Amino acid sequence: MLKVSVIVRYVISRALILLFTSQLLTFSTSLPQSLPTLRLVQVLYRHGDRSPLHVFPSDIYKDYWTEGLGQLTKLGMEQQYNLGQFFRQQYDGFLSENYNLSEVYIRSSDVDRTLMSAACNLAGLYPPEAAQLWNPRLLWQPIPVHTIAKDDDYLLGSHACSKLDKLVKKTYNSSEVERINDRYRDLFEVMTEKAQKNITTIIDAFKVYDTFVIQKIHNLTVPSWGEQVISRLEKIRFMKVVWKLYTREMIRLKTGELLKEMFANMKSKMAGTENRKMFIFSGHDTNVAGMLRALNVFNNATPPYSSAVVFELHQMFASDYRVQISFRNQSNSPPFVLTVPGCSDLCPFHQLTKLMSDVIAGDIQQECELTAAELHDETSLIGFKPPKLTAYSLGFIYAMLILSVMLQ
Repeated sequence: MLKVSVIVRYVISRALILLFTSQLLTFSTSLPQSLPTLRLVQVLYRHGDRSPLHVFPSDIYKDYWTEGLGQLTKLGMEQQYNLGQFFRQQYDGFLSENYNLSEVYIRSSDVDRTLMSAACNLAGLYPPEAAQLWNPRLLWQPIPVHTIAKDDDYLLGSHACSKLDKLVKKTYNSSEVERINDRYRDLFEVMTEKAQKNITTIIDAFKVYDTFVIQKIHNLTVPSWGEQVISRLEKIRFMKVVWKLYTREMIRLKTGELLKEMFANMKSKMAGTENRKMFIFSGHDTNVAGMLRALNVFNNATPPYSSAVVFELHQMFASDYRVQISFRNQSNSPPFVLTVPGCSDLCPFHQLTKLMSDVIAGDIQQECELTAAELHDETSLIGFKPPKLTAYSLGFIYAMLILSVMLQ
C-alpha cells in the first residue's frame, strides 16, 4: 500500500503542475510537453555502493577488495549509471539529447567514489550520439566533473569546517551517546575478542558493522558474531549520521553552503542570468541526510547508495516561481514528493527561502572559525542551550524517545 500511495502522490504532483500549462506564457512552448513549467533541476545524490572503509585483523575478506578501501564497486558503478538513465528519461526534452556544457554543471567532493559516481552517472545521462560518438566501440564520452581540495570544500566536503568537527566531537561525548555506549558494553567485549581489535565505543562498533553489511551486500559469508553485530546495531544505524547533524547549527555548517549555492542558482534562473538547466552534486550520506534534516523531512533512515534529493524550479506564471522537492531512495520506485513543513508540494520560492533561512549559510568560512574559547572547550553537549522547539526538533525528540524504549 505504501508503494502505491507514493506512486499516486507523485503522479498527482505532476498533474498539478500540468494544470498550469494553459496559463503559461508563450515563451514556454519550446519546453517538453510533460513538464512545460520546468526551468531548473538541481540534484544531490549519494555515491554508489562502495567497498568497506575499514577492515579488522580477523577479517577474512580484508584482502578481498581489490579496488581498495572506500572505493566505488562495480555494483556502485551500475547504480549510478542507472540513476543517470533515470534522469535522462525523466528530463528528456528538457535537457538536450547531446551533452552541452552550457546546460549542465557537475560538482563532486574530492573523494574517489564520488568522482567516479559522477562519471558513471553522466555515462547514463549523456550516452554519446552522432557527432559526439568518438569511438564506435565505446558508448561513453568524457564530461567534466569539478571539485576542490577537501580542506577547502565547504560545499560537499567533511574536513573544511573546524567548528563542525568540534561540535561532532562534543556530540560523541554527549550523555545520549555515552548511554548507548553503556548499553552495548557486552557487545563491545564480544567484538573486541572476535575482531581482534579494541572496540570501546559505538563509533568503533559502527565501523565493524559497516564492513559486515557491505560483505552481505556482496554475498559474502558473515560469521555468526557478525550477524549478531548487524542484528544489534541495525535499529540505531541511522544515529551514525544523525550525530554528525545533531543540532540546527551543525546542519547549517554541514549543508548551509550547498543550500546557499542552490538558492543562488534558482535566483539567477528567475532573473534570467543563468542559462544552465541542471546542476548535479555528487556527495555522501551525510550530505543527503543533512539536506533532508535541513528540510525537516528526515525519516531517520540512512540514505541508501545512489539516493538523490531533487529540486525542481517551476515557473507557474510570469513571476510565480515554485519549488518541488523529491527524494529517490529506491531504484525501482518513483521519487517521493517531499513536503517541507509549513509549505505545499509546490512551495513558492520566497516562502521556501524564508522557511530555510536558519540553515542557509552566510559567510561560511567565518561561521566555521573557532573562537579562542571554543578552541579550548572540551565540554560535551551537556549544558548546550537547547534549540527552539520546532516541528523538526519535536520530531527528533520523539525519535530519541523511541530509541530509548528500544534500548531498554
